[in-house]
Amino acid sequence: IKQCFTTAYHPQSNGSLERSHHVLTEYLKTEIGNSDDWDDWLDRAMFAYNASRHESTSYPPHELVFGVKPRAPSQKAIEGL
Repeated sequence: IKQCFTTAYHPQSNGSLERSHHVLTEYLKTEIGNSDDWDDWLDRAMFAYNASRHESTSYPPHELVFGVKPRAPSQKAIEGL
């Protein structure tokens, strides 16, 4: 993974980030429709995005950053019993 810097206020120069924003926006639109509580769904949307395998890397972003497979909060609760 290579860190890249882009120009402020010029989204065309940062296509991959804009694509991830588009994916999250579409997910939120699908899940909440016309509701105003999008911020209640944001954690779920981010987890779904970060836990999903991406075609370009063949890995979920979470695994690339942290080196382990992502675990859902429900998995953590079960392991704590």
